[in-house]
Amino acid sequence: YTQSYAVQFMHKLPRFGHGSDFAKLASNNEDEQIDYALGIIAISFFVLCFFIFWGSIIIAWKCMGYERVGICAGRARVTSNNKGKFRAPPYLWFLRCIFMGLGCSMILL
Repeated sequence: YTQSYAVQFMHKLPRFGHGSDFAKLASNNEDEQIDYALGIIAISFFVLCFFIFWGSIIIAWKCMGYERVGICAGRARVTSNNKGKFRAPPYLWFLRCIFMGLGCSMILL
């Protein structure tokens, strides 16, 4: 049996002092089961805290408005031409592609 990359990656994640041996979950010793479960909970809590922090920054930028934080507020600058028609700035597609690329890389990790 050769471990896949995903299994090796999950095995190397920090457990904050708790064990990473999956066999402990099936052992008869209740202390080992609790130790493994606390390691899983610690990783989950760490990821949850990261996303809460990230979301709060996005909400704070949105509340601050476009005038103070620019494009971080979630709106791109819209300009109008001589006829009064609005057009998006030329760099908007570049920013959208960067955003989509980073989002996909987060999903793959």
